[in-house]
Amino acid sequence: MKRLAKEVFSQNSLTAPIVSTLVYLISVVRVVLNGNWPVTSSDTAMFQHIGWMVFSGKRYYIDAWDPKPPLTLELATIIAYISNGDPHLQHTLSVVSTIVAGILLTYLISHITSEITGNQFAGLLSGIVFITFPVIHYSPVFGYEPKYFVFLFGLGSIYLSRNPKPILSGAAAAASAGMWQFAIIFPIISFGIISRQKSKEMILKYVFGATIITFFSLLPIYLQGGLVAMTVEVIIAPLYAGETQSFLYRLVKGVTHLKLMIPIALLGMAGILLGFLDDIRERWWVVGLLLWFCIQIFILDYDGADDLFLGIILVSMGIGFAFEKLSTKYESERINSIVTAVVVCMLIWQVVTLGGVGVITNPYSYSGDNPDQAILESGIQQFAHLSGYTEYTIGGSPPDEQYNVKSRYGPDKIEELFFTSTIPSTCHYRLSGMELEWMNLTEQSFTDEKCGKWRLP
Repeated sequence: MKRLAKEVFSQNSLTAPIVSTLVYLISVVRVVLNGNWPVTSSDTAMFQHIGWMVFSGKRYYIDAWDPKPPLTLELATIIAYISNGDPHLQHTLSVVSTIVAGILLTYLISHITSEITGNQFAGLLSGIVFITFPVIHYSPVFGYEPKYFVFLFGLGSIYLSRNPKPILSGAAAAASAGMWQFAIIFPIISFGIISRQKSKEMILKYVFGATIITFFSLLPIYLQGGLVAMTVEVIIAPLYAGETQSFLYRLVKGVTHLKLMIPIALLGMAGILLGFLDDIRERWWVVGLLLWFCIQIFILDYDGADDLFLGIILVSMGIGFAFEKLSTKYESERINSIVTAVVVCMLIWQVVTLGGVGVITNPYSYSGDNPDQAILESGIQQFAHLSGYTEYTIGGSPPDEQYNVKSRYGPDKIEELFFTSTIPSTCHYRLSGMELEWMNLTEQSFTDEKCGKWRLP
C-alpha cells in the first residue's frame, strides 16, 4: 500500500488535476444539494449578460459599459451562442468551462514545476497547494470567471515558448492579454524566452501567432463599429478612473484575504527566490512574474480576492521549488511523508470548511469577497483614510434620474437582468466603482443609451 501511494503521488502527472477535479465538484455539489443553484456574482453575471446581449443583437462596449478587453466578452458570447440564448444553460456551461480551465491550469502548474525541478513530487505538491486556496476552488460555481482562462493562456504561452512552439506560444500570449490588461506580462515574458533562442524564424512565428489572435479578437469589435468605445472603456477609463487605495489599504486587505495561509505564501515566495539563486537562467521568468504581481497588487489592481490569482500560482510553484531544495539537501523520504501529510490535511480542511484558514465565504449568497467585508470596509479604510465608492453625484444626471437608475440597476440587479433575459434601457447598468468614477469625470448621464463616446476628463 505504501509503495502504491508513493508511486501515485510521485510519478503520476495526472494526480494533481484529478484531485482538483474532485475539489471543484465538491464545491458545486455543495451548492446544488443545498438548493441554491444557480448562484452568481455581479461580475460573472455581467459577463454572461453581455454575452447574451450580443447574442441578442447588441454591441460590445456600446450597449453595455465594461472595461474588460474583448476576448473576455467574446468567450462569454460564444457560450451564449452554444446555449442558444438560454440563460440557465449558459450559466451551467459557464460553470463547466471555468472548471475545465481550472483543471487544465492545475495540470500546467504541476507539469511546469516538475519540468523545472526534475522532481515529479514537487510538481504534484505545487498543483495541490494551488487548489487548497479556497478562492480557487469555490469561484467557478458562480459562473464564467475570466481569470482562469487568462492564466491558462498566459502560463500556457510560457510553457509553449520553453518547448518551444512559437506560433502557439504567441497565440496563447495574445489571448491572455486579450482577456485582462494586466496579463500583458505574459507576451513580454514568453517573447523574452523565445528571443533567447536567437532564431529570427521563431520570433517571426511567435509574432504571427500573436497577430492572428489579435486580429480575430478585434474583428467583431470593428464590424460593430465599437473600436472607439473599446479604446475609451478598456484603455482610457482605467487610466483616469482606476484604483486609488493606499499601500496600507492593499496590504491589510491581502492579510484579510489570506489569513492563516500567509505562512504558506511566505514559504512559496522564499522557494521562488531560493530557486532563482540556484538557477537564474532557467527561473528568471518566475521572479519576473512575482515582481509584476507585486506591482499589480500594490499599485495597479486589487479589487478582490481573485486579483491574488497570479500570486497564488507563483506561491504554489514556489512551494514545489522549496520542497525540491529540501529533498535535494537532506535526501530523506521522511520529508516526503511529512509534506504529503501536511498538504493532504490542508486540502481536506480547506474543502470541508470552504476555507477555514483562508478566504471564508458563503457559497450560496455572493456578497463580495467574504463575510468579513464589513470589517474590511470600515476598519481598513480607517487605517488608510479612504472613502468608499458608494455615492456619486454625476454631472450629467439630476438626482431623480440617479435614484431611478440605481433602484433598477447596479451590482445587486445584474443577476436578475441575466436570468430574466432583460435588456436594460441604459448602457450604464453595472455601475461599478470605476464606471461611476468615469461617469463623474466625464459628466455622463445614467440614462445614456449608448456608451463609449470619445471623451477625456
